[in-house]
Amino acid sequence: MSGSKVYSVKQTPKFERSLRELVRSAFPKSDPPERLMHGLGVIFDLLQSDPRHEALCRPEPAKHLGVPAGCELWKVRFDLPGVRGALGAARFVYLICEGRREVILVWAYSHKQFAKRPPHKDMKKAIREIAKLFDG
Repeated sequence: MSGSKVYSVKQTPKFERSLRELVRSAFPKSDPPERLMHGLGVIFDLLQSDPRHEALCRPEPAKHLGVPAGCELWKVRFDLPGVRGALGAARFVYLICEGRREVILVWAYSHKQFAKRPPHKDMKKAIREIAKLFDG
């Protein structure tokens, strides 16, 4: 990991909604545990310093999704603390926009919600909203 690579991490409205939904489904009867908040902080720190971390992150196919020029689609996988099975297998899909030094969080979900990732048409819509920011 190179200490010189520092990215700005931005959350889209879609990401914020999907993260709330993920946390609510994993912890329906209680507030999320402090371990979760700490773990999410670790993931955000990782994305800020090394969004292509080989052990946790991988590039995602982006064909026909309208990913803005100069950006790459990636996914980070991690476990929700204390949550077993597919619901505890969490993922964030995000864009790395190298020229802007930004990581733009697109979607949060569990393996239970989507075995691979959200449907193509929904991903395309979410990325189209982000692309509008690049044009404006």
